[in-house]
Amino acid sequence: MSSNSIYISGLASGIDTESMITKLMELERRPQLMVQQKVNLLTAKQGVYSSLKTKLAALESAVQTLNEAGNLFFRQKIASSSDTAVASAAVTGSNPAQGSYQLQVTQLASAAMVTGTALYTGADAQALPASLASSASIAAPSQTVDPSQALSTQAAFMAVTPDSLGTIEINGRTVAWDDNMSLNEIIGRINSSGAGVTAAFDAVAQTISLVTQETGATASLTVSESAGNLWEALQITPGTASGSDAQSPSLTEPLGDAAANLDIAVTSGTFTLNGVVFYVDAATDTLQTVLNRINASSAGVNAGYDEETGAVSLVQTETGSGAEIVLGASGDSSNLLYALKLSGNNPPVGGAGDTYQGTDAMVSVNGGTAQAYSSNTLAGVIPGVKVTLTGTGSTTVSVSADTDAMLGSIKDFVEKYNAVISYIHSKTNEKRAEDPSTIAELMQGTWVSDPLFLETKDQLTQIVGSAVSGLPGDMNQLAQLGITTTSDDFGKKPLLELDENDLREALLADPDGVAGVFNTTDTGIMTQLAAKLENMTDIVSGSFVLEDQALTEQMDVLNKQIQAMEERLVKRESIMRNQFTQMETAVARLNAMGSQLAGLLTITNN
Repeated sequence: MSSNSIYISGLASGIDTESMITKLMELERRPQLMVQQKVNLLTAKQGVYSSLKTKLAALESAVQTLNEAGNLFFRQKIASSSDTAVASAAVTGSNPAQGSYQLQVTQLASAAMVTGTALYTGADAQALPASLASSASIAAPSQTVDPSQALSTQAAFMAVTPDSLGTIEINGRTVAWDDNMSLNEIIGRINSSGAGVTAAFDAVAQTISLVTQETGATASLTVSESAGNLWEALQITPGTASGSDAQSPSLTEPLGDAAANLDIAVTSGTFTLNGVVFYVDAATDTLQTVLNRINASSAGVNAGYDEETGAVSLVQTETGSGAEIVLGASGDSSNLLYALKLSGNNPPVGGAGDTYQGTDAMVSVNGGTAQAYSSNTLAGVIPGVKVTLTGTGSTTVSVSADTDAMLGSIKDFVEKYNAVISYIHSKTNEKRAEDPSTIAELMQGTWVSDPLFLETKDQLTQIVGSAVSGLPGDMNQLAQLGITTTSDDFGKKPLLELDENDLREALLADPDGVAGVFNTTDTGIMTQLAAKLENMTDIVSGSFVLEDQALTEQMDVLNKQIQAMEERLVKRESIMRNQFTQMETAVARLNAMGSQLAGLLTITNN
């Protein structure tokens, strides 16, 4: 019901006028539905063309790969090394010469490097365990305790006589003892108690030590006793001890401060590295700021600090004997290089700098004289090939046609071509649906003589089956390369079949001949396909674009018809409702008049 007015069906007449209006409007709307179905069919047709166009675009991309200018696609080469532990190889040039090259590597190129020793070697340079020990000898003056004998037999020789028995606690573990045990037995019980502590007896000093197996600040040792006086007899005061972390050079404390943890304090002044003069202020500069300054300079050196070894190292940014590291100069006034344990010269007493050199790679090719190279990446040893040295020894670098890459792209072309032909065949050979009820069923069988489908198929099959003019008769068709056309469905479905062995042999034997079949100017198979596909899929004038535009224009016209019909239908429904309303009004009046007459008759009869 399109009208905004209130409408109540059949109140006076008793007729279901709403149902009548609905059925009448359905009849009135049939022409509009027929036009809408035409729009839906055109939309479906547009979708089918779009699917084919997508497949053609994929084919065009595969064709363009094979139609590379200058036949570069068919000149693809691959380089390999027989021993990658000696060298690896990769093609970098556009057309490197094929062949095998014997390389003998007797030395790799290296960068000059200087590595110092640990900057801090103090007593606390290592992480320490928690420990407790006898504060004095456990033996009485001028006496010696035998740790292998029972405590009861050694009481006379001890400064403090042990009780007959008791228990001690170490890190929460309880150890029971009595004087029938020897000192060695008690030590053994402590060590096997699981307390994480190692106890030992110093026979010379006549003392006992307890040391945690863990080191660092987290190491803890707590001893106590619940019975007996063993700790007193061993001259150990019950309590808790902690370990300590290793102290290492600080990257953030000023170099002149004790907190920098350097064996040798740094003095302010200048130091020289590869001829570049640096100034260091021991009161403000830290190890990190100095390393950063070196790395950001033109000295050509990477400076770093190894936290594990606690040492500084310098590495030349370039390899080869010509790239040096020169430490210091006669005019230096700071001892930084000496304090960092990189140089033995201690300015201003020290003299000229120390020089360190890298090494050149030594490589011979095909038995020739070994040549020196400053880098392990060689770009000129084999033309068009980059060789990366990885070790010493001999290896064979082979440069050959990259048939796998070429074969892969040709297989992709065949697959994309067959996808187009198969799709066209599936559509042009569809059977009509016996009782179509959906748009898809209505579209079935409508493509049998579709000119766009048939023309596309004919043009593509004609090109791939043609001979390239101007080429030798034994090398001018795809079929001679192992790419043949099938006769599926009595020739209606001419798909391409690829014999990989035949194609690989052709690529190896005569890559230029294969390239001619594919890429000869104007007449090459791929050249023709590229031009034809461009005409089909061009975004401005391509046949599919023009067809799509024509379908869109038809749909626009039909949609305008639908809109005009809808406007007429709305008016028609409004008129119909008004007419039925007037009828109901008239019936209501007649009903009222009938009621009045009936009333009068009743009065008269009475």
